[in-house]
Parts: sequence; structure tokens; C-alpha cells
Amino acid sequence: MHYPLVSVVISTYNRLEFLKQAVASVAAQDFKIWELLIVDDASEDETWTWLTTLNKPNIRIFKQPENYERSAARNRGLKEARGEFIMFLDDDDLLRQNALDNLVKPLVKNKNLVASVGARWKFKAGDYALKIEHPLIYVEKLIWSELLAGWSSISGQNLYRTKIIRDVGGYRPDLIICEDRQLWLKVAKLGKVAVIPDIVLDYRVHGRQWRPKNIEELREKVFQEFIDSLPATEQPKGNRIRESARLSQSAENEYRKGNYRTAWQSYLKASNVAPELAFSPLTGPPLIRSLAKSILRPLLPK
Repeated sequence: MHYPLVSVVISTYNRLEFLKQAVASVAAQDFKIWELLIVDDASEDETWTWLTTLNKPNIRIFKQPENYERSAARNRGLKEARGEFIMFLDDDDLLRQNALDNLVKPLVKNKNLVASVGARWKFKAGDYALKIEHPLIYVEKLIWSELLAGWSSISGQNLYRTKIIRDVGGYRPDLIICEDRQLWLKVAKLGKVAVIPDIVLDYRVHGRQWRPKNIEELREKVFQEFIDSLPATEQPKGNRIRESARLSQSAENEYRKGNYRTAWQSYLKASNVAPELAFSPLTGPPLIRSLAKSILRPLLPK
């Protein structure tokens, strides 16, 4: 039996029209050695009926007996996956046609890489579309510091080694918010990641998305749990990075209020607390640009 090289897992719940587009984006890939595993998390619409019409050898469908939320649904896909590499694509997002091809190449070339990540395009139908900031050059590096500082890539941008995801235990079933970030941190701690400049994902913004009011508190909890998991010698670095991130957030808030002096002072403190973030190709450019903007803004005409 010939196994696919890449397993794409989509967990879905009551978003059939978006799901159809996500599935079509996988089917249109230039890279052909893939399988698609779709896990219906007990949808109440016509999702399962439609899925049963997908009579394709490289598409497998699974149905959860009840709505366990997406972490459990993704773990079901992880259990069934046969590919050496795995991606967890949200049911409302779209892969670019060359996404898998671009993400697979670094992992095949360098066996020591734990994952690869591309850029994303963010859009809201009929409203706006823009590229989310991302390095313009290819780089291989440890990225847990940047992830801990708040740099993010959502699941459909990332291609992981399947074995590594299984080794770290997959998604935490009790996490339905920040679960991607928690998994990313566990993986990124294990080795270098290929950061590629190519856009691989169209990230959709729409009215059916939900975030709890205490999202920042939940993120901080995930960050602190990760810091606590670090060796004792690296925990001070983790705490420095979070302090730098909080200073940058405070600076951004002050800038929005028009307190430019306070803003650039906070950005400068953030850079001094964790200088590695200022020199990183992921977090450095936006940090330095924000610092410069805060310094120069008072000199510009109102």
C-alpha cells in the first residue's frame, strides 16, 4: 500500500458552505501525495449527508457521536492519519494552490526540522483583505521565544511531523481556546522550524467566529504553563519574554491614546528586556517599526 506523504485534518461543525470551499482548496493542491481526513463534530446541518457523497480514495470521513469540540475532533484525525506530515486546517479557511508543495519541501530536505510555517492572507468577504506580517526571507530557527512573545500562525499555516504531534500528545481536549498556541509551543520547544515567505493560507474572518471575553487571561495561562514546563535554567528567559510582550502591549495602548513619548519608552524597555526579540526576523521588524513610529509621530503634522 502506498501511503500519502501529507495528512490534512479538517474538523467541522455546522459550517457546510465554508467546509465545501476548504475541501476544494485541498483538492486543488499542486502537491498530490495527500490524504484528507474530515471529522464531523456532530454537526446538526447537512454536513454529514454531503460528506458521504465524497467518494474519493484519498478522502476519509469520520463522525463524532456528539459535539466534543475541535481539539478532540482533531485528535481523532491525528489518530487516523497515515502521512509523515500533518496539517490541521480550519473548516472556514482556504489553502493556496501551492501551499502543501511549499511547506513539504523544507521538511523533506532537512530531517531535523520539526515543522514548517508559511504566511497568511486575512480577508473578510466584501470588506477587506491584507497580508499578515511575516518574514520575507526563508529562515530555519527555534521559534518558541517568538511564540511566547505573541507571534502567531494559525493551524492551516503549519505543517508538522506527524510523529512529533503524537509524541507531544496532540491537542489538549480540555482546551477549546488557545489550543493551537499550546500545541505550537510544545512542538517548537523540540527543534527548529522552517519559516517560509510564501503565502500558504487565506484566513477568513466572519460573523460566526467566537472568542471569550477573557481570551487574554486564557492566553496568559497557556504561556505560564509553558514557562513552567521549561528547564529551570530557561524559565528566566521565558519570564523575560513575557515581560517584554507586556511592555510592547502597553506601548501599543499608549500610542493609540496619543501618548507617544510613553509609547516609545515602553517599546525601548521591551527591546532591552528581551533583545533577542528585537533581532528576530519574526518579531524584530514590527517591534523596531513601532518604536520608530512612536518617536517620529510627534514630529509629523497633525
